[in-house]
Amino acid sequence: MLLYEGIKEIELNDEDLARFYETKTLDVDLYINEYVVIKSHNEIVDKYKWNGNKLVKLKGNNLDTRQLGKLRAKDARQECLIDALLNDTNNHNNVVLIKGKPGSGKSLFSLAYGFYAIEKGLADRIIIMANPLVVKNSAKLGFYPGSRDEKLTDSFLGNMLISKIGDKETLLNLINSSPPRISLLPVGDIRGYETGERMILYVPEGQNLDINLMKLILQRVGEGTKIIIDGDIESQVDLDVFEGESNGIRRVSEVFRGEDIFSEITLKNIYRSKIALIADRM
Repeated sequence: MLLYEGIKEIELNDEDLARFYETKTLDVDLYINEYVVIKSHNEIVDKYKWNGNKLVKLKGNNLDTRQLGKLRAKDARQECLIDALLNDTNNHNNVVLIKGKPGSGKSLFSLAYGFYAIEKGLADRIIIMANPLVVKNSAKLGFYPGSRDEKLTDSFLGNMLISKIGDKETLLNLINSSPPRISLLPVGDIRGYETGERMILYVPEGQNLDINLMKLILQRVGEGTKIIIDGDIESQVDLDVFEGESNGIRRVSEVFRGEDIFSEITLKNIYRSKIALIADRM
């Protein structure tokens, strides 16, 4: 069975393409907020989103922030992702699920949207909630000294944030500012926690969450919070207990698919480096 991607790529011949532009209809089943990339002669000619009533043409937005600079989509799927992230920015309360391989842009676009929302006055804080596991088959270093934030910034979470933001000092300034722009929270500490209005809840490496943990996270979400979940369920699951049907990301897709507050995007192209691209064959 094919995994749901949140995007359908459709090839049309000249006659079908002309009919589409005349009727703006396609003979294909679509979920609400599912995207359609239309191709003709193996070239992309247009991109649309199904809103439940009609196909809406994508505007081709960018994510420009002072914190991360100008971020431009490098392919049609990233264009769909930007549209999904910008959807409902005025009232939040929607969920964006981003799947993709390492180097496809999942965390970069997630963080860029968070800073964009803060800089545009749409949100006050990015809550980053993660399950800080070590990589599968790797050795643990043992006890990390320091506060909870210091431990988290020394984990994969800190490494990911620093690689996008620039350096550890900048990250710590964002965490320690008043009010804080970024808050880090391990999944193990979230019982009793509740997000508030004007917050972005970002869940990176979501493939390392089972259904119960993912459910617990989403049940912490209050009104006025936008949720972004990213992960790679194909190659980056670090504990066997999170594999297959027990995977939280997989279940989120199944349960939320078709809801008007939900968008799902699967990124396929790797842009990190030529080495990273070749390594994907291993």
